[in-house]
Amino acid sequence: MSGDAASTGRIAELVTLSESVYDACLLPNGCLVAAPSHLPIYPASAKSYLYCWPGRDLGFALVAMEALGRDVRAPLLNWLWARAEEFQSTGLIYEEYHPNGPRKGAEWQPDQAGTLLWALCKAPRTEDIVEANVVRALADGLAHMWDGQLFTMRHRDLWERRFASPRHGSNFSYTLAATAKGLRLAGEVYSNTLWRRCAQEMTDQLTLSWSDTQGHYLRRFGPIGDDPVIDASLIGLAWPFGVLGDAERVSATVTEIEKRLLSERGVYRYLFDGYDGEVERIGAELRQGAGAWPLLTFWLALVRQRLGQPERAREIYRIGLDNIEPDGYLPEQVFPVDDERIGVRPLLWSHMMFVLATIELGLLPKR
Repeated sequence: MSGDAASTGRIAELVTLSESVYDACLLPNGCLVAAPSHLPIYPASAKSYLYCWPGRDLGFALVAMEALGRDVRAPLLNWLWARAEEFQSTGLIYEEYHPNGPRKGAEWQPDQAGTLLWALCKAPRTEDIVEANVVRALADGLAHMWDGQLFTMRHRDLWERRFASPRHGSNFSYTLAATAKGLRLAGEVYSNTLWRRCAQEMTDQLTLSWSDTQGHYLRRFGPIGDDPVIDASLIGLAWPFGVLGDAERVSATVTEIEKRLLSERGVYRYLFDGYDGEVERIGAELRQGAGAWPLLTFWLALVRQRLGQPERAREIYRIGLDNIEPDGYLPEQVFPVDDERIGVRPLLWSHMMFVLATIELGLLPKR
């Protein structure tokens, strides 16, 4: 990618716009919603994302905004501690939450807790009482639900499309990586032996996810739960949840993701994905197929940079840039040019991964 003034100017504009999307998603009570569905720019045909995913989306957003020099923790953590249903008593994070605090989704998602632990403990503020309470609740919640090999309650993957269950002896690779990384950092920061032990046990289980037959880590694995479909979430095994010691196998998994899921529009979540973010209208044709996800495109670019492949990283980053509409708002998904679907736009997570990739590739203009 050329470093001319036009490209630099465009990137600078997109970074500034990404900050404005964050500000639009931060509600007065401290709730950070996934998309500004309440604004005029939001498409009428898209599903409302005026909900909070208080671990995953919030965690990546917190890291991105802090990388830009913004101090954003206090309102986000205050909302989680004071409002998120049952969080204080359990430390568990379920699916999305309504802005005033009640759970909307019924299923548990341990990767959210792991992501937020990573975000907080990579740059800890142990003197902050609310933050310390949040970290302890998150880590204790994960440790309480872990039996040394499995989580003891059924849970969903980060895409909210499939389950892992102790009944079937199954785990999600991305979930284990996120929770192991978060607990390891928390255990180091707060000198907690239990958290560190659970993190190591999770890492040990994660190594069992490797498939010689497939040549990559599996997205879900277990006695009757092996799922060989390559999934872009496994990018997370390289960054930010790099707990595995086998760099060659991690790199092979990233290569398989790029080979199978990267197109001229960007990176798809997984083969045969049907979710498009559009309102399912009565009488309309359903399940037309998903688009490519810009957040995954920028995530892959960031990881290629981390793996020591800067030229390829910039090529993938350019694919992400080239699929941004002139107004600069990053969508959840990019559809073919002759496709009338719009979907969710803007998506906060897309903007935050763009910011993180821009910084990682050294492309952030002087501010």
